Amino acid sequence: MTPSLPPLPTPSRPALRPAWPQILAIALAVLFVFGQSCLFEFVNWDDDQLIAKNPYVNPPSVHKSLAAWSKPHSHMYIPLTYNLWSLLASVGQSETPDADGITINPWLFHTANVTVHLLNALLVFQILQLLLKRPWLATFGAIIFAVHPLQVEPVAWATGMKDLLSSFFALLAILLHLHAADGDRHGKPTRQTWATYLAAMLCLFLATLAKPGVIGVPVIAIVLDWLILGRPLRRSLLCALLLLAAVIPAVIWTQFAQPDYGIQPISPWARPLIATHALTAYLQKIVWPNTFTFDYGLTPTIVLQGHWVYFAWLIPAAISIGILLYPLHRRTLGAAWLVLLAGVGPVLGLMPFLFQYYSTVADRYMYLSMLGVALAAAWALSRLRPAPAIGIAILLCLSLSIRSIIQVATWENSTTLARHAIEINPRSFAAHANLAAIRAKEALRIRAITSHENPSDPRIVQARQQANTLMDQAQNGFLASLRYNPNHVLSLSNLANLYTERGEYDAALQYLERAVDAMDTLPDVFTQGAIDRLTVGKICLNMRQYPRAADHFRRFLKRYPDNAEARALLLQAT
Repeated sequence: MTPSLPPLPTPSRPALRPAWPQILAIALAVLFVFGQSCLFEFVNWDDDQLIAKNPYVNPPSVHKSLAAWSKPHSHMYIPLTYNLWSLLASVGQSETPDADGITINPWLFHTANVTVHLLNALLVFQILQLLLKRPWLATFGAIIFAVHPLQVEPVAWATGMKDLLSSFFALLAILLHLHAADGDRHGKPTRQTWATYLAAMLCLFLATLAKPGVIGVPVIAIVLDWLILGRPLRRSLLCALLLLAAVIPAVIWTQFAQPDYGIQPISPWARPLIATHALTAYLQKIVWPNTFTFDYGLTPTIVLQGHWVYFAWLIPAAISIGILLYPLHRRTLGAAWLVLLAGVGPVLGLMPFLFQYYSTVADRYMYLSMLGVALAAAWALSRLRPAPAIGIAILLCLSLSIRSIIQVATWENSTTLARHAIEINPRSFAAHANLAAIRAKEALRIRAITSHENPSDPRIVQARQQANTLMDQAQNGFLASLRYNPNHVLSLSNLANLYTERGEYDAALQYLERAVDAMDTLPDVFTQGAIDRLTVGKICLNMRQYPRAADHFRRFLKRYPDNAEARALLLQAT
């Protein structure tokens, strides 16, 4: 009689809740680096457009929160993020507006960013612990995810909440999917397992409603399920179909929400070069985090004008070949590499997207991909003996934290942000324009204050001299912006305002005409707040420039043929 063998023990899985010392370590790391940002201001880099002056957000109301689900704002369909901002705005209303007329407290928004980032770091810890089964490795991996300088932009920038919130739901979806996959490796899926898969699907769908850039999550789930948990590829693919179904709607509505006109067309053969160039730029920032800014100026046109774009692909190719040839732990390294690629892949430049107007590379695009970096770092530490590994991990986390603290400080206000951007990228037309706009606004404020004061008062004389100096600096800043982007609508419009303030009406009109000509080629997300062609025609009419006025009215009617006011004004001009 053949003796029966005892059943194989089922591998124990770590609990979903981490130990308090690990929570404390991760929380202290996040607060150490990003705590200062809780007291920062809004900046004039989308914070005004997407938060302070967003009709779905401020002033807050239930009706406006519901309206955010009806259509995009600024070509972005992110209703869940708008709803969160609206909730924060309702709590953080201030009776006294600031210098820009904003009545919501930015501190609440920045604190919310830090909080969500901390939650994301804890989710990364849970994912790494489930994959690696070694809590101390998961802790250091999560801290590296949390404090790396590439994470500064989405956390220190109030508008970065869209990246943080979408990544929160995406990471939760990954964790739930892996938890279900780890549970049914040795048997048939139970009802509870399928419920967990469905919960992961719902979380990923919510992630796309916060920002649709997380469409690479199904690939991340398959990679981690197959390569690290060790399930058959076919089974991993079948279980990930629910995640794929969750992101398909986001792909569709993004195509409708974001037009690609205004973006320099790229030949199909050049797109892989653009993508590998961007990927190599991110790899450099991961390994050697020395320079960071909100605008690198790496537009497709600029990138293709250089020689490096034709060689940059060699670095990711070498990494891929090296992982395939590496004899040990190929699965973990390969998974980390594929997670990085899947996270950032949708915005590498294989397909056009709006931000390419400024740059194909942006730090916030790497936020979710840093899960792959955390996994690779944890694997590298696992190859060392515990004592030196812990020492290296502490030194690495500390050095990354210090570098991030320095970078966080550049987001304190609009002035520090623009100055830093110009220092890193002197060709940043956006930074030149933003800094010039700050100076122009201050100059006009001083002029308004001193307009009814005694002109012979020495203090008033000094104040007006300061205003003139600021106006000269603003004018030079707008001109610098136009050197790098002759069709930058806001610089053209602001220059027209400065010339009007100085009584140089002919020059002002020329810049206004250039502005409306540029507006015809750009999405309105890049022209919000600028004057329209009908208004320019009215100005020409008031200046008795009848042929110019008639031309503007005719061109306006080509786009809006039913506009009765334009038809009546055209009759006056002719």
